[in-house]
Amino acid sequence: MAGRDHFELLQELYDLVARGEATTAAALGRRLDRSVPQVYRYARTLARDHGAPLHYDRAARRWQAADAAWRLPRIRVSAAEVYALAVARSLLEAVAPSAPRRALDRLLREVRDAADDRLGPHAAGRVSAAEGTRVTMDDAVLERILDALRRGRAIRFRYRSPWTAESSVRDVDPFHLRADDHSLYLVGHSRERDAVRVFHLPFISDVVLLPDAARPAPAD
Repeated sequence: MAGRDHFELLQELYDLVARGEATTAAALGRRLDRSVPQVYRYARTLARDHGAPLHYDRAARRWQAADAAWRLPRIRVSAAEVYALAVARSLLEAVAPSAPRRALDRLLREVRDAADDRLGPHAAGRVSAAEGTRVTMDDAVLERILDALRRGRAIRFRYRSPWTAESSVRDVDPFHLRADDHSLYLVGHSRERDAVRVFHLPFISDVVLLPDAARPAPAD
């Protein structure tokens, strides 16, 4: 049973039902080496999220498959794509209602299950760090930075040094947000320093969009 990813397990469940080899929760649990509640959850995922023609007969307490040839669509994702999804989930923590956050949590789990065998330890660690990021700041700061990034505008904000009590006003061309070390950072071009700088978001306040366009981010 070892070595199967999430999608392979879902497909095996469907195939067992389609072939009539295991159609009850108990029988499927034994064949898949999973608990009965897990079997019900996998079957719901197949039918609801992936459109599998899988029907549960409540009277007989068993599943039926309408199409023996049905295959679960496979996705192929890179480590960079999984990381980007984890960062997006972290950003939603502060600004989105709970329903889309829960939906993205489910998607991230499935994508990670599908890609874990291809991530490697370093990439998997970066994804875990991004997932663990929980943004704690004034919501308006994040919302205005995201607005500036969407509109391609430069921003002005007050930045407090993480090492001293001093603060200063910065004019910045924002490039992107980065999740790292369980926190969130803004990467952009500092007009005062005429160089790329990284700003820790919890130390940013009083964000204002400037009228001029931001310079584009340098090519990777």
